[in-house]
Amino acid sequence: MIKGINVTDKNGQINVGINVNDFINSLKELPERNGWVNILLTPLKKQHPKGYTHHIRPETKKPI
Repeated sequence: MIKGINVTDKNGQINVGINVNDFINSLKELPERNGWVNILLTPLKKQHPKGYTHHIRPETKKPI
């Protein structure tokens, strides 16, 4: 789970709220490659009670 970020869909526009300190600290805990971290935004099947419409998680690639 990536902390410090939430996503809501407002009239067809994606609104991303970021708590800078929490988000940066979460990103620093993830494995990176050449300074890059990939994250996935996945639509929720049902809207969260707080209005969130997407789940955010790190991308996990299996080595080839």
